[in-house]
Amino acid sequence: MTDFTQIVRRPLITEKGVDAAQRLNSYQFEVALNATKAQIKEAIQQVFNVRVQGVRTLVGQTKPRRRRGQRGRVHAFKKAIVRLVPGDTIEFI
Repeated sequence: MTDFTQIVRRPLITEKGVDAAQRLNSYQFEVALNATKAQIKEAIQQVFNVRVQGVRTLVGQTKPRRRRGQRGRVHAFKKAIVRLVPGDTIEFI
């Protein structure tokens, strides 16, 4: 998995995430389920041209949902919380 655009899917822009970006210099991204922390770190550094201090990940499990009487499931996802070196920022927020 060398294509960085397949590793980092999209930034997660939420109230809690924006607050963490301002206070802690950490940003949240949805990443590929099979991406490792080292791959995520390298992808963020290459795509946004910043230095990464640390990466924390979590996997959201599938949940049952109903829509119009039909049952289904929400897909699993992986979220990465990336902390940057002081002085570096990402300007999508």
